[in-house]
Amino acid sequence: MADNEHRDQKERILEAAIKRFEYFGYKKTTVDEIAEDAEISKGAVYLHFKSKEEILLEAMLRHVRERIAIWDEIAASDIPAPEKIDKMFCSYVESTLERTNHVFKGSHPVLLENESSRKTRDKFFRTVFPLITAKYVGVIESGKREGAFRADVDSQELAAVLLALKKASMVITFEQLDFDWKQNWKSTWKFICGGIRGKKTE
Repeated sequence: MADNEHRDQKERILEAAIKRFEYFGYKKTTVDEIAEDAEISKGAVYLHFKSKEEILLEAMLRHVRERIAIWDEIAASDIPAPEKIDKMFCSYVESTLERTNHVFKGSHPVLLENESSRKTRDKFFRTVFPLITAKYVGVIESGKREGAFRADVDSQELAAVLLALKKASMVITFEQLDFDWKQNWKSTWKFICGGIRGKKTE
């Protein structure tokens, strides 16, 4: 199969799968239906993806890459570093909650059901966390150079805290629909900034 045809088939599979996940949920979507919508054989689907879980993984990774592209725009803007992190955090959580509630509804429990599923989940996190961490670290380092953050702030540790807060915001929101994650984040970030504020902002 030519490279262009290979990429075209994979793209069609992903687009068909995401639409199916959105309208019917992950659990109710079958590989046969994805193949039919993509106008290829079921066997061709398995040439690109070993399982439906792997299709979900790739769809989730695509979502993350889209978010990171937006983060790059925020990072390149002229606003202060603390505001950049605020915008990055909020844009990611908002889009992920929306996508999880629609496109990926029903997928999170699936990724915990068996050993294969857990491996898929772990692969996702191993791929995503370094990407997100690197983006946060870049903005934090920029903030230290600007004087927005103290020079002795550990960028890796702060990025890890931001990742933990992101995960907590989403998990609690899934369990408590009335939880105001944004207000909670704004208050928490204001508190954190109070402890790491650089001379320029004092």
